[in-house]
Amino acid sequence: MFIDINKIEGDGIRFDTDLAIPALDAGAGETLPVEGAHLCGRVFQGERGIEIAAALRASVEMSCSRCLEPVRLEIA
Repeated sequence: MFIDINKIEGDGIRFDTDLAIPALDAGAGETLPVEGAHLCGRVFQGERGIEIAAALRASVEMSCSRCLEPVRLEIA
């Protein structure tokens, strides 16, 4: 995703997009696949320069440390 900060006017530039995030390294050779990553927010001219207000949502699936069953965790 690319935002041209030279084009920021008034209320700023809004964005709302799905992202492809690579798997996270969980250590010990384990990776956690990231699914459903979505980013939305606004880039605007603030008092101290360019500012970003955004929210990222995604989920990762990992094994429960007690029973080893798959567990999906929502990240927000």
